[in-house]
Amino acid sequence: MKKIEKTKKKTMMISVVLAAVAVAAAGGILYAQQRDTPPRSPSSTGVDDIVELEMLTHTEVYDKIHNKGFTSVLIVNGGTEERGPHDVLAGHSIMARHHAVEMAKRLGKTLVAPVLPMDVNATGLREGTDQPGSVQLPADISDFYNKTHDDIDLYLYEHKLPIGGHGAMMETSEMLSFEPAPGAYVRPIYKTVPFDPTGVTPEQWKTARDARMARQAALGAGNATAAAGAGRGQGAGSAGGGRGRPQDPNAPPRVNNGLTGDPHPSTKELGKIFAEITVNNGVNEIRKLQSERHAATQP
Repeated sequence: MKKIEKTKKKTMMISVVLAAVAVAAAGGILYAQQRDTPPRSPSSTGVDDIVELEMLTHTEVYDKIHNKGFTSVLIVNGGTEERGPHDVLAGHSIMARHHAVEMAKRLGKTLVAPVLPMDVNATGLREGTDQPGSVQLPADISDFYNKTHDDIDLYLYEHKLPIGGHGAMMETSEMLSFEPAPGAYVRPIYKTVPFDPTGVTPEQWKTARDARMARQAALGAGNATAAAGAGRGQGAGSAGGGRGRPQDPNAPPRVNNGLTGDPHPSTKELGKIFAEITVNNGVNEIRKLQSERHAATQP
């Protein structure tokens, strides 16, 4: 990223990592302007515990950067999109903010920029939809997104709960765990709302996952022939870990309410488990990216 020049003023470089509820990727550089005369340190109670940029004053941000040793900023994209008649459109942004704040605290010396309410491949903009409310960005999805969905789907499989879907178990449970009051993020109809099935049985999903893992292991070992063999015969559920629905001309008409998969068994307790999986994956990937960047700058 091109350095921003300011006449007669110094600049301080802060490393940036892009992350999201559903996306994390290596970022660029954010430059914070440095004043010639340092402002006074903040004295507000509890400011030391705040990592969200938008909840700090500029003098408090200055103090964190110049006196407290903060070096990184998470730039998080959430989303504005349909996810069924029970979940609010801002679901991804709500989850992304909670995930990012927890990740920043675990990483240390890290701030969180205001959440970008733009979604990657927003479902409301798919061809033929009649559902309003989505804002879309081009897809650039990293392993963090895929691994988190895969880990959560595996948890659901092992606990005999409905796997995959959009606006289903993962999102609804997490939003239940985050909402400040009942019904704020998830309407009570989530327990009975009609939904389109994913079109993939648990065993089909597991077979496809096992084949995908075998293929990745073979590729990692440099065995392209074995990888190609492991990719054959995956059948249904090979794409997206069971998220979405295969194109089947004989399938019954879609409910088309923005929901795919069963959200009925969702709970706050499950949401806390899923959020922990997401945060751990995000923290691990960010630390890996930071380590790689550090190694690349060493002589």
